[in-house]
Amino acid sequence: AHTGDAAATDDDPAAATALARAPAASVNALILFVLKEGDGLLTKLLGSPPTGTDVRTLPRWKKVDPLARSFLGNTLHLLTSMADPSMTAFILRRLRPSARLLVCSERLARKTLQAALAAFGGDDPGAAVAAALFVRAYADALPGDGPADAALKGAYRSFVGSAKFASAPAAAPRLALQAAALVDLYAAAPPGAAYQHAFAYVRQLAGLVRGAGAGRGGADAHRSVYCWQTVTCLELWARLVGELAPSRVPDLAPLAFPVQTLLAAATALVPAARYHPLHLRLLRSAAALAAATGTYVPLSAPLIDMLSWKGLSTPARGGGARRGGGVPRGLDPSLLRASKAALASPSFQHDLVDGVMELLAAHLAPWAASPALPELARAPLARLRAFSKGSSVDRFRAAARGLISAIEASAATVAAARADGSLAPRDGPGVA
Repeated sequence: AHTGDAAATDDDPAAATALARAPAASVNALILFVLKEGDGLLTKLLGSPPTGTDVRTLPRWKKVDPLARSFLGNTLHLLTSMADPSMTAFILRRLRPSARLLVCSERLARKTLQAALAAFGGDDPGAAVAAALFVRAYADALPGDGPADAALKGAYRSFVGSAKFASAPAAAPRLALQAAALVDLYAAAPPGAAYQHAFAYVRQLAGLVRGAGAGRGGADAHRSVYCWQTVTCLELWARLVGELAPSRVPDLAPLAFPVQTLLAAATALVPAARYHPLHLRLLRSAAALAAATGTYVPLSAPLIDMLSWKGLSTPARGGGARRGGGVPRGLDPSLLRASKAALASPSFQHDLVDGVMELLAAHLAPWAASPALPELARAPLARLRAFSKGSSVDRFRAAARGLISAIEASAATVAAARADGSLAPRDGPGVA
């Protein structure tokens, strides 16, 4: 592992000389053999203990400890000196079964986790996947709460660092992978640890949103919230709580309300039309979280408020979006703020209306069979009818009428069921 590194082999000059004279193919074959078989050999020396065993309690650990330190230390040296992402991924895959041996050295464990997290936040998807699996194994295999805390904290910090560059074309797949890995890590975290970490990070975001709402930082205070890093983190917590709180990690359920509150506050921070792409992203996360937790959240008002933008009252002028012409084609997912040219383009306005209608339908859909639907739909229906009547754009009127028709049909079905004289609100099973 230290071939060519004279300083690292001064303690064994004979070995250094032998390696320097050995053919490169032989050195490579030896390294690959040890990476593939090292964990199996060490496990056999320990007596093949079952998964979950603290290897320090085994009778033969004292004899295997120096070998484990040598194997893990040299593997870490390889991991940190490799520039080839495929080799990094290979080393992490081979190192994953040996995660429990890292109890031999706190320093080795810390540095190995740091190296894995560096690959986790890197650009190569293969190395990132291997790193995510290693971090999960690290958190699961090592005893105590410390390793799991370090894995959760390091993985989230890596995600936050990547979120700064979410507008880059290659960022979306990387962030999706990191978000999925974080959901997996929080699902497997020790009892209470997931809530403690999630609460701390949600509280950080709350301070940021609260400060922007209070105008701290002057006229540009909203920029600390209306940026890719904050928006992506808000989306992450909405997804994480929505996926885990209902069943897998019930401890996270109390965070659903503060996350929804943050999404609503961030949406209302600057209601200007140029930020409608960002507003739709936040409200989409809010609707998904509400559906996942089975909780009604009043999202129809901020959605229909977007339809009050005066730019939608008359047909847009011009030829619309042009490739290469500096005007985004519709609602560009790589932008949080629309330019003046985009606001005036038909494609942007059409995408905005379609997005609002689609999201409003998704918001009301979980309550389509609820006895409360006629009341929940009353205000949205009134405003949709006003929008349809006041718009001079045929496409917008048609979209509004289609959604109005669907909501009215569902509300009529529910009203007919409620009209049954044998049903009362206190009749829980009957209402269900």
